[in-house]
Amino acid sequence: MASVLQDPEIQFAQRLASNERSVRTKALKKLRKYFNVRSQNPKGGFTSDELLKIWKGLFYCLWMQDKPLLQEELCTQISDLVHSFEHRHTFLQTINREWNGIDRLRLDKFYTLVRFVFRQAFEMMKRREWDVGLVGRFTELLSAQVLRSTSQAPRGVQYHVLDVYLAELAKVGAVQLTAEQNLTFLEPFCKVAVKTKDRDLLQAVYSSVFHEIVDQAPFAIEDLMREVREGGGSDQETESTAAPNRPGNAKQKQLNGVIVAEDDDEEEEEGR
Repeated sequence: MASVLQDPEIQFAQRLASNERSVRTKALKKLRKYFNVRSQNPKGGFTSDELLKIWKGLFYCLWMQDKPLLQEELCTQISDLVHSFEHRHTFLQTINREWNGIDRLRLDKFYTLVRFVFRQAFEMMKRREWDVGLVGRFTELLSAQVLRSTSQAPRGVQYHVLDVYLAELAKVGAVQLTAEQNLTFLEPFCKVAVKTKDRDLLQAVYSSVFHEIVDQAPFAIEDLMREVREGGGSDQETESTAAPNRPGNAKQKQLNGVIVAEDDDEEEEEGR
């Protein structure tokens, strides 16, 4: 009897969840190549069902990994695969589905994975120069999969995303983002604060997001004043450079060029 051929996504999921680390490592390397090939194919791309199968394998790939340093390395490798919204969408779906089954001994490595995935999301938007459409789709995904009451996100996922969101955004985009762009990234939390009837979530948004912004306000003011001072200093330099060319600056002219000497000669002739 001929063996039934399994879909590649199911094969990857099985190998990624293997008890043997060597099998998991090889599967992850092959998966990266598989993603590259599929993304270059005009008819390529993945369905949500295919990605959910792969993400289940990636979830249990991390589940099986022990030793903190190896766990962090694996979180980096997995988060580097998240290069499209389809991947992030199915990642959040997988995390929401599996979260309550994570025991406390494994919780830290999944906290790290969530943090790294958000960091890579911000990195991708940074490389795209914070494209408005891209940022808008990201904030909508955040609202739909994490913040809204219809998201079915466990409390642990919601609270952890709130804890890491501003820190990872600042780490990636603090130098580049304008005030208006920052407000766009904060918009999902503002909407939750206005609309939600979930008092626990509301309190978490206030403490992790809005209170953090207030705490950082003095540093933002210092940065602003520093920019103002630096800008003012350059203006003063411009004025001092232009000053020798103004009338009535005989001594400065004498120090700065031929025209000065002519002015001094004129003054001497008048004195005679």
